[in-house]
Amino acid sequence: MGVFPGLSTGASSMRNASDIIQVIGNNIANTNTPGFKRSRATTSEAFYANLTSALGSKGNTQVGNGANEVIVQKIITQGNTKPTDNPLDVAVEGSGYFVLADPLDPTQQFYTRDGSFSLDSTGTLLHKGTGKNVRAFTLDAAGVATNILANVVIGGIASIGKPTSNVDLIGNLDASAPILGTAGSTTSAAKLDEFVISTGVNEKIIFETGASGLLTVDLVTDGGLISGTAVTGAALGNAVKTALEAQNGNSDTYTVDYSQDEDKFTITNNSINANSLTFRHSNVASTASKTLGFLAVDSAEIGTGGNQRSDVGVAFNVLTGVNDTLTATIDGTAVSVTIPAGNYTGQELAFQIEKQISAVSSALRGTTVNYNTKGATDKFKITGPKTGGAYNINQPSNAGVPTIAVAAASTVVTGGTLGTTTALTGGTALVGTGLFDVNDAGATSTGNISIDVFDDQGGTHALQMFLRKTGENLWEWHAALKGSNLVGNTADDKLEEVASGLIRFTPDGKLESEEVTAGTGPFNFDPQVPGGIAPTANQAITFNFGTSTDAEAGTGDDGMVQFSSSSDTSIDYNDTATGQAFQTRLVRVDGIKRGDFDFISINTNGDINATFTNGSTESIGRLALALFAADDSLDAIGNNLFKETAASGIPILANPDTLGAGRILPEALEASNTDLAEEFVELILAQQIFQANARIVTVSDQILESITRM
Repeated sequence: MGVFPGLSTGASSMRNASDIIQVIGNNIANTNTPGFKRSRATTSEAFYANLTSALGSKGNTQVGNGANEVIVQKIITQGNTKPTDNPLDVAVEGSGYFVLADPLDPTQQFYTRDGSFSLDSTGTLLHKGTGKNVRAFTLDAAGVATNILANVVIGGIASIGKPTSNVDLIGNLDASAPILGTAGSTTSAAKLDEFVISTGVNEKIIFETGASGLLTVDLVTDGGLISGTAVTGAALGNAVKTALEAQNGNSDTYTVDYSQDEDKFTITNNSINANSLTFRHSNVASTASKTLGFLAVDSAEIGTGGNQRSDVGVAFNVLTGVNDTLTATIDGTAVSVTIPAGNYTGQELAFQIEKQISAVSSALRGTTVNYNTKGATDKFKITGPKTGGAYNINQPSNAGVPTIAVAAASTVVTGGTLGTTTALTGGTALVGTGLFDVNDAGATSTGNISIDVFDDQGGTHALQMFLRKTGENLWEWHAALKGSNLVGNTADDKLEEVASGLIRFTPDGKLESEEVTAGTGPFNFDPQVPGGIAPTANQAITFNFGTSTDAEAGTGDDGMVQFSSSSDTSIDYNDTATGQAFQTRLVRVDGIKRGDFDFISINTNGDINATFTNGSTESIGRLALALFAADDSLDAIGNNLFKETAASGIPILANPDTLGAGRILPEALEASNTDLAEEFVELILAQQIFQANARIVTVSDQILESITRM
């Protein structure tokens, strides 16, 4: 056996053991290095030599020459995840490497599993350990990641905000608050009573006198009335007297009186008469009985000197197609109603007119019709549901419609056959009074709400909404801002009314409808900062008072409601007291004011989000992950960085959690995948290998020394 192969085999193995110890030491040294991937050192046997026997023959006598040089391989396994609570720390769970670029030469790309990032003084996102730029996919206008890589630069970005487009109001308006101003009305001339007798409708009276049997009188042919022509109660009474005396078959006379105070007829069988008198009101042919106020019950036999008085009061009778229609315009709404045929007192007829008008439209609910009973001053009066006099809304900020004329509340009877009966046609019309004065807003409103709204440059504008009760279940709203917030020539310290409208509630306090005054509404804001970018003109803001029961078929109780401050209701609008006099529980305003950059964060999708002082968040990029066909062949260049090699393949860039890429774990770092216990075992083994091979060298050296002494 040769001595020299033994020396070389031992020496090479000692060198290998030393290399293995170096690899193990590097693994142990980087136990706390984020994203570190440990290495494994392996060897392979060296070439074999054939020994030749003394006889020159080759037998089964191969001898090895130790081990080849150490091969070092990266072990790419997932390290444990360590939470850090740092919003700029991220870890990859799964495959993929963060992409970095040299600040001076962006074409020089590097890759790392170490997601410890930070912002520098310019707002650029950097890899903390090396200062290299973090690369991310840019986003298009829709916020979708592109395939373009770029540095992540926050710089001096700011959130310009978002314009307000909707204001939602929730609260209670006091149903018992006083109505401000007066409503428009029409009052008739004095009209105490009026009757119409029509042939074939109500002209017959059936009666008996003595033993005459049934007799019939006709108030037209016997009483001298003209069919379809209106007469007073006194004239009708005289016609009854004339007709009875014409058909009684004797010389008896009667007295018929009409009391305007009681709206009743009294028929007297005069004391000088010879015969009794009986009325057959139950006879269907006695069609005039109801008009005269008698029920369908026959009278008792009326002796001489006796009388029968109407059972019910009647001051007006309405006949279908004769005097049953009324037309009017109430607060701009045209009205045409038909009153059911019947016999009415003045108050009953007024009630029926009011009922029919209110049924036409919810906008007319609240209209009142009254009949005053004061002798010669008996009059019908129709009063509209809304108060208010005529005024102009001056809005210099609205170049398109700088002035809006608001008509006064008014009620005008325009015609109809019943208009003559009631004397409302041609009656005295009075327009409403009272108005909202933006220059004296507090005194001309019931209450107000302060609301901050925003323009499309993020400017904040203090809006005042004034509410004014103008009728039962009816409120106006007026939105105003100081001139300093608006374009135009309104003085900076003066209010300008920019939008207004009307909200209506049902009798039980639910929101029924809401409307906007035509021509109001576009908001033209001045820049909040003098000389700044002008906000977009004619910004539209919708004020929502809830889902109305009318147009929106809503519940009517999810926004503004109307209850009395002392009402007993199951809905608690204050959590402590039910039914507040004037209370706003919540105002929701969309839109966002301008905000400066506050902090940056990264989510599980890899989205890099900038959060601003106004609370808004904006995505500015998405982390890119690089995938390699053989990432254990990447070239480690220190500082937790890798470079691609021919063996690793070119990188494939992917969004996190797509194409096989891992997902992002925010506020965490991937720990080293070094296993200390395993490394210590490997270290002991490497030490033993080194010591054993050192012994081989020693023995080989001793043999060589002995040979040289021979």
